[in-house]
Amino acid sequence: MDELDFPSFFNEKIKGRGLSLRKLAELSGITERHLEALSRGDYANMPAAPYLRGYLTTLGRILDFDAGFWWDHFKTNNLMPSSGRTDQLPKNRFAPRRAGPAIAIGCAALAVLLYFLFRFPQIFGQPLLRIEAPAAATSRVAESSITVRGRIESGDEVAVNGESVPVASDGTWQKEFFLQPGLNTIEVVGKKFLGRETRMVRQVIYEPPVPAPLQAATSTPAPAPTP
Repeated sequence: MDELDFPSFFNEKIKGRGLSLRKLAELSGITERHLEALSRGDYANMPAAPYLRGYLTTLGRILDFDAGFWWDHFKTNNLMPSSGRTDQLPKNRFAPRRAGPAIAIGCAALAVLLYFLFRFPQIFGQPLLRIEAPAAATSRVAESSITVRGRIESGDEVAVNGESVPVASDGTWQKEFFLQPGLNTIEVVGKKFLGRETRMVRQVIYEPPVPAPLQAATSTPAPAPTP
């Protein structure tokens, strides 16, 4: 290979592979005009040195020759003007460009959107409300007050008959409710800051105990003893 100049060597390689310059251009992606210049040794019509190095690397893979050897040959004989210390192709020639700020912002926006889609039921959905006492929808009691208690999940606020009730960190809540004689309606509302509400109703019938004197007055008198 040392006894041959590059055009002769190059043409022999093409001939040995049974290729034409047009076919080699299709295989390598190098323009046929530049391949013709290489085959004639017309380096004045070749692109800058870094591109020639890339051409040699590509042709070496296709035609099976040592591209590094011929690149040293070109540099040693000053066949091509140098364009830098390493005569390498610009990095953005073959490597993908770094993502710009717009792409980074787009990725961040997509991540936020996916988070909200995943968390949509928790953020905008309906809270889960439970009333643990009184458990029944309708109940009767003899006491003048009861403790209404329960738990809320995926919610931020609880109100009993329109009055806000503190919610513990575990979602539990309770409130003492004073009853009027007869039917008492207790409405519990669970709220979500950005979502909907859940309403539950309990009806409690308060039956005050009958005072003892009244019980004696209304009781049936015992029959009088027979003389």
